[in-house]
Amino acid sequence: MVVTGECRLLHTCEMCEFNNETDCKADKNEHNRWLVNKRMNEIKHKIIVGSNKGGVGKSTVTTNLAIALAEKGFAVGLADADLHGPNIPKLLQAENVRLKSTDVGIDPYETKNGLKVASLGFLIEDPNMHIAWRDAVKYDFIIELLGNINWGPLDYLLFDLPPGTGNEQITIIDFIGEVDGCVVVTTPQDLAILDARKMISFARDSNVPIVGVIENMSTMSCPHCNEKIDVFKWWWKTISRRTCIAISREYSSGWRYCC
Repeated sequence: MVVTGECRLLHTCEMCEFNNETDCKADKNEHNRWLVNKRMNEIKHKIIVGSNKGGVGKSTVTTNLAIALAEKGFAVGLADADLHGPNIPKLLQAENVRLKSTDVGIDPYETKNGLKVASLGFLIEDPNMHIAWRDAVKYDFIIELLGNINWGPLDYLLFDLPPGTGNEQITIIDFIGEVDGCVVVTTPQDLAILDARKMISFARDSNVPIVGVIENMSTMSCPHCNEKIDVFKWWWKTISRRTCIAISREYSSGWRYCC
């Protein structure tokens, strides 16, 4: 078989058995974009979750949001786009899961409540092994995540973004097309708030509406008396909360702030 013209096979070029100079004469970039668009067109709402700051709990927040939506009866997918720290399998206690390839792509892992999940963590034998990839390899994997995963029709697809506002974030937004919203995660501390502002600025410049700001690690329950304890100093927490509310109002209409 020789593939020519517009290829419409339901897997990316990188996973294709005809991906060589002899068998394939098609435009690989055109095919990959067509395939990603086909997958994304079956999804009603695409939401990115980010912060520009590592360690604020983006993966935990994304997983909890996805599970909450799934338990409300929505069809939900969760794409783990944090390539250097793919922790979603750990959060779902699914580290031993391996994804299966079919003629129409790769089937995502599906939890008991129907949540569909894809992560680089499902492909790594040793979870302690680091990922040291250049941008070109990251680009190829993002195409796999968006186009080769057979998400099917969904109400929501949530993306757990890595820290920063660089290549991965730009590529994901570019290929998704219209992103319906961004949830910004922060913690009540000066450095986290500073980076959250950068994430909000990035979303604004990318024409992605801010649909929520979540202040994570705000309080904890005392294991002895069950009273709420401020994880950070109470006066600093108050300043941070005011800042969160201010930046939400500045960058979003119909914003939501949660702590």
